[in-house]
Amino acid sequence: MDILICEERRIYVLGCVNGLLSEGSRVRLAVKKTKPSVIGIPTSPEELVGLGACCKGKVQEMVVSNLDEIYAKNLKQYGEVQVPPPFMVTAWRMSRKQKIPLKALDMDEDKFADVWVDNVSTVDLVIHSNRVRRLKRKKFKVDDPQKFVVLWDREINKTGGYMVVELEREKFIAESIFGLWKKNRSVLAAIEVERKEGIIRELMEKLPGKVTRKKMTVPYPEKKGK
Repeated sequence: MDILICEERRIYVLGCVNGLLSEGSRVRLAVKKTKPSVIGIPTSPEELVGLGACCKGKVQEMVVSNLDEIYAKNLKQYGEVQVPPPFMVTAWRMSRKQKIPLKALDMDEDKFADVWVDNVSTVDLVIHSNRVRRLKRKKFKVDDPQKFVVLWDREINKTGGYMVVELEREKFIAESIFGLWKKNRSVLAAIEVERKEGIIRELMEKLPGKVTRKKMTVPYPEKKGK
């Protein structure tokens, strides 16, 4: 986990693997270690409402795309996979348990739709569709889930328009975190690990004056039998 210290206030940036069950334990540990004033997760305001409904048991089934199924099949080599993303579920539960505000960091649905339409062309869609078909046969030979998701991201978002959308998301999420930092003593941002470095770069440019960057270890839970 990265710590950005500026004007005696802190931003904790925890990179999480979307869908991996063990990430929930890391978020729980991060909250206990940092005792943040506010928690942020990379979801839209509308999705945050849906996440709450899922956590309360009001949603029994979730629609999973073909791409998500391929992703989950590859991710299973690193541990149990669940939806909604366990790191977001744990953030929601810890916010309720510890009475810490939980904020959506990503664009609302209308804003995202505008960014998508402005940047993703028909050609991008065709290329992306072909790439998804090839991913069914591709083997990712890495022993670390965080390395896997970075490679996965490069595969699915290397088409021009798709990557532009993700870069816009990084800018927006960084702006949201910056807004929380201005009003709070400490912010814990649990975000997708593949977006972490881009978001930190954006934050380093936004934060005023001297910024100190440090590291804090937030390990995965030990596997049973070890």
